[in-house]
Amino acid sequence: TIEMIHSPHFMEAEDATNCVLYSNPLHLELLEICGMAGVDFILNVVLNDARDLCGVFAGHYDRAHTAGVSYAKRYNEIEIKETVEVVITSSAGYPLDKTYYQTIKGMCGAEKLVKTGGTIIIVSECSEGMGNKSFVKCLKDFRNIDNINDYVKHLSLPANFTPDQWQVEKMLQPLRKAEIMLVTDGLTKDELDITGATAMPTVEAALAKCRRIYGDDMTIAVIPEGPYVIPV
Repeated sequence: TIEMIHSPHFMEAEDATNCVLYSNPLHLELLEICGMAGVDFILNVVLNDARDLCGVFAGHYDRAHTAGVSYAKRYNEIEIKETVEVVITSSAGYPLDKTYYQTIKGMCGAEKLVKTGGTIIIVSECSEGMGNKSFVKCLKDFRNIDNINDYVKHLSLPANFTPDQWQVEKMLQPLRKAEIMLVTDGLTKDELDITGATAMPTVEAALAKCRRIYGDDMTIAVIPEGPYVIPV
């Protein structure tokens, strides 16, 4: 069950995304599993940007969760009028920027805001490096295959399932759409080579490169805490 719900069968579905419930095939699958397992009570919470408790949703696994999502959407979803050529974002700082594994969440947060063919500049300390060995193996597999669609086909075969492949697959979603420029001091050159991102020394250097690509009138958006904002 865990392998199936982390496979491309669900990960590649357009509606398998934040705050989408009843057209989301992954959410519907999980609701069916909850019903079969006899789940009879959940307790979920919503935090604010200071990590304070600001919402508690308890009770039926579907109704209480739906109420929690509706509450969180009021604060996390941001309506956008247009996509932009350059998005500057982060992985929300400590502790979510301790590894490259977690950094990917910030990239995914910017995906719907950046134009196709645009650039996402993401800043992350990566003080603990890449993440676990299984994740690094998956990144190396992708580099060796060197094609997004072929790698997803590789993941689709049950015999090739590897823990943490889903995080690489999530990384490929913004990478399909835009160049990723990564500003970090925490990774070695060999590690940077398998990130799928373009390593940049500073945000200013990344912006200078973007200006050469898109011109002085390029459109820019900033998401200070990438994983906590959902552009719609």
